[in-house]
Amino acid sequence: MKPSMREFEKWITTLICAKTGAANELQCCHIRMGELAGIGRKPEAIGNCVPLHWLQHRKQHDRGERQFWGDDLAGAKELAARLGEIWGQGGERERAIGAIINFRAGR
Repeated sequence: MKPSMREFEKWITTLICAKTGAANELQCCHIRMGELAGIGRKPEAIGNCVPLHWLQHRKQHDRGERQFWGDDLAGAKELAARLGEIWGQGGERERAIGAIINFRAGR
């Protein structure tokens, strides 16, 4: 049976914040840039989400994705895709956290 998007979103919140590295109060942040999703519509979660601390998630919504991520937007989309791949391969939390650490180090 294919895991649900809700299960994926819950898993995302067990990782670390893609912006700050915080490990608590995380939310599943959808990356919408380049997707066909409109305002108020979320793209498919798997492969399009990264974990953000709730304050960072709020900033992302207040500023808009392009301004919030800046030069990191392409990297954030790549991270989201990588997290989707890891989830699809069994969801090994340590690998996912490693991917986030690598993303943060490359900024």
